[in-house]
Amino acid sequence: MKYNFTSGAELLEKCNELNMTMSQICIEREAELLGVTKEEVREKMAVSLQIMKAATEKAVQEDIKS
Repeated sequence: MKYNFTSGAELLEKCNELNMTMSQICIEREAELLGVTKEEVREKMAVSLQIMKAATEKAVQEDIKS
C-alpha cells in the first residue's frame, strides 16, 4: 500500500517523501483502502460534514442533554 502509515511520525515521513500535505495523503489512502476515487472520498466527506453540522445545529436549537 503506497499511502500506508501507522503513526503520526510515519505520516509526516510520507508527507516529506512524497511532497504532499497530510490531507492529500489521507484522501489518497482512503481511496486506496476503499477502492474508490478521490472524488468519491470527498463526496462521502461532504455528506459526513453535513450530518455533523445538522446534529450540532439541532443541539444548539434544542435543550438536548448529552
